[in-house]
Amino acid sequence: MNTKTPFFNVAYRYGDAADRVIFPTFISNEAMTDPAMAKIAGSRFQKEHLIVDFGNLSMKFWHLKDFLRARNEIAVKQLKKNNLPRFVEIVNRLCFEAIQITSRISRCDSGGALAVYSAVYQHYKKLCTYAYTANLLDRNLTDMLRSDLASVLSDGSDIEKALLILTRNPRANFVYNHDLELIALLNKHRRAARTEVIFSGHAKRWVGLFCGGGSSIANKEIVWQRIEEFSDLSRGQLLAKRADIYKQYREAERGAVQLAKKLSLSKEIIAKAELLKDAILLKETRKLAMVRIDDAVNPVFEKMAVAAGIQAKNLKYLLPLETSSLLSRKKRSLLTDAFIDELKGRSLIVIKDGRSRRFFGDGFAQKIKALGLEEELTKNAAPKDDGKSSRVGEKAPRVYEKKGFVACVGRIVGPARVVLSPADFHKVKTGDVLVASLTTPEYVSIFDRVAGMITFDGGGLTSHPATLAREYHIPAILGLKDLDGVLSDGDLVEIDADNNKVTILGR
Repeated sequence: MNTKTPFFNVAYRYGDAADRVIFPTFISNEAMTDPAMAKIAGSRFQKEHLIVDFGNLSMKFWHLKDFLRARNEIAVKQLKKNNLPRFVEIVNRLCFEAIQITSRISRCDSGGALAVYSAVYQHYKKLCTYAYTANLLDRNLTDMLRSDLASVLSDGSDIEKALLILTRNPRANFVYNHDLELIALLNKHRRAARTEVIFSGHAKRWVGLFCGGGSSIANKEIVWQRIEEFSDLSRGQLLAKRADIYKQYREAERGAVQLAKKLSLSKEIIAKAELLKDAILLKETRKLAMVRIDDAVNPVFEKMAVAAGIQAKNLKYLLPLETSSLLSRKKRSLLTDAFIDELKGRSLIVIKDGRSRRFFGDGFAQKIKALGLEEELTKNAAPKDDGKSSRVGEKAPRVYEKKGFVACVGRIVGPARVVLSPADFHKVKTGDVLVASLTTPEYVSIFDRVAGMITFDGGGLTSHPATLAREYHIPAILGLKDLDGVLSDGDLVEIDADNNKVTILGR
């Protein structure tokens, strides 16, 4: 990127801005600048950071110096006293409380809907302040652990394999947690005594885990399908499923202990690995909380949208302060669907110390110029992926030279399926290689079909795709940014995760 700019581009992705929900986007980023982060996590960003919508391109920028300092301070603080298990409990509690608040919406008018929204907003922002400790922790701590292992292992692939063994945490796979809870319910109640009431609470708690996008009703139906599937199993089959889950727990624990003993790892190195395992659990807890709260808050947006005379999907795009202004009598006529559509094309949100401000129109151009980001936007701007590629028809094999992050070792050859959102899940067939930006809890529903995975955004040791890859034992290489837009549906691709290599074999 332009070396003159003081900002560092940490992530970008393509997509329709209208499909984004405000909670996972703006609140999570505001939490990273919240003053509470200094007390809870050990640091915070002292300067502004940015979210830019530029056509179909969404980008995030942080000050590199502040970003690296925050990661280092958090790693040092949490190694002295690991607060992450307690943070997991806090995130779960705040999620439950936020969902409880949304239940008031049936008794509210439009003014009351705004009050409910504001209360949920504050809960979720606080939730993210705790949860994003893991996001700032993972890369720096991973590098520390990798460096420690390099002192006892000389081969790079052995170091990566050791990392995966030491930090595997099956308890962060919420499918296991869901299934254990469901099996316990089924074993407690005889088949003849099972009623819908018995499972209603369970279904409500796990909405979002298996969903493939769509409405709240559809998401609940998918959970109920899982309940019905397990209800048809015999007691022996249920016990076998439970035993297999506990086997995964034991294997992960035993593998880490045996490797630590074999390599004579110090207590300090083991502590870093345990902290990373807790970071994985905290990140997965936050991601599921996002899905659950998004599902619960939808009726709130619907009621506010009716009062504002605007589409709910556009209401979600606005900042909380903008939403409040929209519902006020003075400014209700200013913000329309047409105007918000304009915002989606060229918009810049500056977040500083927990406060957000949007720039658009002439203000957008002036701010981008002042920040020196014109070259960065021009370089990265690209049309939304249409499933086509300039490579279509190419037959000669081509090795992708750049290295990514190996999330699970192994080798697989299969057809690529580009999945940019849950709307693309129907394309994935058994044996396919999943090609995605990143994954979210909804992606669990297709992993029984996926044979390998490549991601072109982020993706470290504690990321969601890394967790899924290890638990489903599929070769995966993450963070291959330059493959975005290169691979197309149907391309034959080889993932050699043992050697951190991707080869495009052709059509």
